[in-house]
Amino acid sequence: MIIVGKAGTQSGFTLMEILVAVMVASMLGVGVAAGLSAALRAWESGEKNLELFQTKRIVCDRLITEIGNAVNVKGRKEDEEKYKMIFDGDTDTLAFLTTAQALISPGIPMALKESHIFVEPGMGLVIREAMFSSSEFFDTGRGEDYLLDPDVVDIKFAYYYIPRPSRAGSDQEDEDIEGEWLDAWGPEHIEIYETTEESGDGEGEASRTKQQEITMRLPLAVEVSITSLNPSTGQSVIWQPLIIPLKEARVLGVSVRRR
Repeated sequence: MIIVGKAGTQSGFTLMEILVAVMVASMLGVGVAAGLSAALRAWESGEKNLELFQTKRIVCDRLITEIGNAVNVKGRKEDEEKYKMIFDGDTDTLAFLTTAQALISPGIPMALKESHIFVEPGMGLVIREAMFSSSEFFDTGRGEDYLLDPDVVDIKFAYYYIPRPSRAGSDQEDEDIEGEWLDAWGPEHIEIYETTEESGDGEGEASRTKQQEITMRLPLAVEVSITSLNPSTGQSVIWQPLIIPLKEARVLGVSVRRR
């Protein structure tokens, strides 16, 4: 006799369970993909911001080295009668002598070099440098151009001036001396001191001798304001103004901050 037993139970997933599992897996996959995409964008943005920061740091360090080591030297060209200070600064260009190392030919020793900083339209921030010539300084036909930053579209300079204290014995010896920012500083920027000496024996008429002392000075500091274009967005970026004290014109105890 054949005995037929109860059929064995069989477990499995229903169609609804499978659909729910697929939806959950899809949502998890989309979330993971979105997270990875956001992380990738953040990484790329961080890399670009780091690159921009490094570029700014290199530019600022170079400008501090070039301008901070400017020296006060006089020269005279063949068509000029008088010597003048070789420091010529305008609102958008600055030319001067410096002891900074050459960029184009660092292997060539230069005690002094001519530096000319400006923005060339369509090119960027340029430093034109040449070996110093006491009779041909700042000649546009001399020197080589070094492209410092192709994204810079504008540069502005300002020059900090503070009069020297009055001479001893002057009525204005105790006056407060305030500095000011100038838009230009050229070879004609000089200080003139006039003194008058009287001589005589007390019986006759006293004679007066007027003496004049002319002093050419460098500015105490140079402020540099730069505007560049973000290569990713094309938007203008205004840099924090850079104030560079000049070592040769340094005065202790004087603040050159903007008020």
